[in-house]
Amino acid sequence: MRTIIFVGVLFLTGCAEVVGNDVSGAVENASTNSEAFRLAEGHCAKYGKKARVTQSMSGRMTFDCV
Repeated sequence: MRTIIFVGVLFLTGCAEVVGNDVSGAVENASTNSEAFRLAEGHCAKYGKKARVTQSMSGRMTFDCV
């Protein structure tokens, strides 16, 4: 039963991934633009910066950290 619940939670949270550095990055496989932006903001915050979206398309967002 625990396995089923765990798999269900993983399915609901999705598999969004953030890659990048202190200058720019990309969010892959986000279910919504707001989720992608939230992840981008979190990534840039590690460097004391804010995210600025450069491109957004189906499940993918690129951004600069400014």
